[in-house]
Amino acid sequence: MHCPLCIAERRTPWCTANAVCWVALCSTCGVPMVVLNRHTTRPSWRERRVMRKTLVACATDYYRGRPFVVDEHMSTHPTHAHMHARA
Repeated sequence: MHCPLCIAERRTPWCTANAVCWVALCSTCGVPMVVLNRHTTRPSWRERRVMRKTLVACATDYYRGRPFVVDEHMSTHPTHAHMHARA
């Protein structure tokens, strides 16, 4: 199976990466997006917590104090766990 999120190409600027996930600007909508390192739609509670914390840290810097929400709806890539930080 070909999953563009599993490949993790650096097509847009990256914020950070760790053992659980990576954060980059979404190539579709241009906002910070966190992606789980393993291919699944059901991250563990620990993975989900690390993903949210990592995304919020990057989004706080990206939005420079402006409000944002974490959107967990996986519309573009419904087969790989990811979240967006939207203004």
